[in-house]
Amino acid sequence: MKEKAKPKPPGGRKTFFKDEVQVARKIRDASVKIVKDFMGNAAQGASIDHEKVELASKTLTGSVFRNVDALLSLTALKDYSEHTFTHSVNVCCLTLAIAYASRVSEEEAAVIGVGGLLHDIGKSKIPLSVLDKPGPLTDGERKVIMSHPLFGEEILKTMDNVPEEAHYMTGQHHEEVNGKGYPRGMTGSEMHPWAKMTAVADVYDALTSARPYKPGLPPHIALRVIFDGRGTDFDDAVVDTFIKQLGIYPVGSFVKLNNGEMGVVMEVNPDDAMRPKVGVIFSQFGKRRPSPMIVDLYREFKEKGAETARAIVSADDPRNHKVNVEDYLEVPG
Repeated sequence: MKEKAKPKPPGGRKTFFKDEVQVARKIRDASVKIVKDFMGNAAQGASIDHEKVELASKTLTGSVFRNVDALLSLTALKDYSEHTFTHSVNVCCLTLAIAYASRVSEEEAAVIGVGGLLHDIGKSKIPLSVLDKPGPLTDGERKVIMSHPLFGEEILKTMDNVPEEAHYMTGQHHEEVNGKGYPRGMTGSEMHPWAKMTAVADVYDALTSARPYKPGLPPHIALRVIFDGRGTDFDDAVVDTFIKQLGIYPVGSFVKLNNGEMGVVMEVNPDDAMRPKVGVIFSQFGKRRPSPMIVDLYREFKEKGAETARAIVSADDPRNHKVNVEDYLEVPG
C-alpha cells in the first residue's frame, strides 16, 4: 500500500505557518528586549553590545527565510507601552520581508536586519517629553524629532563592527525619492537601495500603530497610503514588492465575506492572496461569536468552487464594529 504523501508548506516556505509562528514569537520578544537594552545604553552614552544586535538579526532573518508570513503576522501586534522598541523590531521584520522577496541572500539579509534594528537608535537622544508628546508638536520640537537620523549616524560612528549599510539605513530612512524627505533632501538616485526598503517599512508600521495623538490605521488603508506614495515618497519597485509580500489583506485586516460574515485575517495564503485564513467573529446575521471560527478560504474554494465558497468582498475598520483585532491575533491558529 502506497504511503500517503506528507503535506508540504505552501509557496516556497520551508516550514508551516502554525509551527514557525510559535518560534517567531519567541524570537521577536527576545529582539524587543535587545532593542530596549541598546536604546537605554545609547541614551546614557554607554556602549552597545553589537554581538547581541547581530544575533537578533540572524535569528529574525532565519525565521523570515523559513516562513516569512509568521514574523510578518506578528508585526500586527503592537505593544503600546513599548512602542519605540516594538517599532524597531517591526520595521526590521518588514524590511527583511521586502529583502526576502527581492531575492537577497540570507547573509545579506542578516546585514539588512542589523540596519533595521538600529534604524531609530537616534531617538534615544530625544527627550521623552518630545518623543511621547500627546498633542501637536511645536516647530522646534518637530526639528528635534527630524534630527534623529543624524543623531543615529553619530551614535553608529562610535560603534565597532557596524556594517556600512546600517549607517545608510539609519541616516536615510526618512528621505523620499522626490527629494522632499529629511534630513538631507536626498533623491531616490542618491538613496541606498536598502534605505528605500526601510523607508516603506517605517511608514507602514507608523501608520498602523496607535500613538497618543492618533489611532492606528487598518492595514488595507495603510497599504493604500503606501501605494499612493509610489514614485513620490517611495521607490516604485519597493512598494510593489512590499504589497505583493504583505498580501492584499495582511494579517489583522478586518474583512467582510460574501455571505455577510465578518472577521479578522489570521494567516495569509502565499498561493492565493485573495483567500487567506479568516477568524469569523460575526455571523451573517450580525451576531458576535464568543470565539473566532477559523475558515480557510482557499481550502473552501478548492473543495466547493467559486460559486458556493466563502470569499472576501471588502475590508472595513474594526473600530466601526467595536473590535480590537489584537485580541483575536493572540488566539493560536
